[in-house]
Amino acid sequence: MNKWDIYWAKYIYLHNDVEEIVRRPVIVLGDKRVLPIVMEITKHPPRIDEPNQWDYPIEEWKKAGLKLPSTAKVSEINYVTSPLLDKYKIGHLSDFDIENIKIMLRTIPEETKSPVHKDNEKEIEEMYRRALKEIGKLL
Repeated sequence: MNKWDIYWAKYIYLHNDVEEIVRRPVIVLGDKRVLPIVMEITKHPPRIDEPNQWDYPIEEWKKAGLKLPSTAKVSEINYVTSPLLDKYKIGHLSDFDIENIKIMLRTIPEETKSPVHKDNEKEIEEMYRRALKEIGKLL
């Protein structure tokens, strides 16, 4: 697993105060196998309203292995608790898309980079915060 790889992940998030588990594509932002930090991908076109103004249309989505035009949810940086297995690898972002996402990540307000859901476990939250700081250093 490498930074900027795209995987299918089991993803837990809150929807109307109910936890839902879905399988969705994600971009790996940290190459740690334990508690990988990821960015969500959606098939919906970019939205320009708050807080979705940070959506990025993946230009070279076919080259990345995606089957549909896709959007990176730059404001949806999160972690997944299930392992990202090699058999679920979709592909890798192109250098062009990586550079454009990096530009957005540099300009997005820090408070916007937050998980969709919160765990009650302090240890997981602390790991998440450390990983976000690491991502900032790597950009």
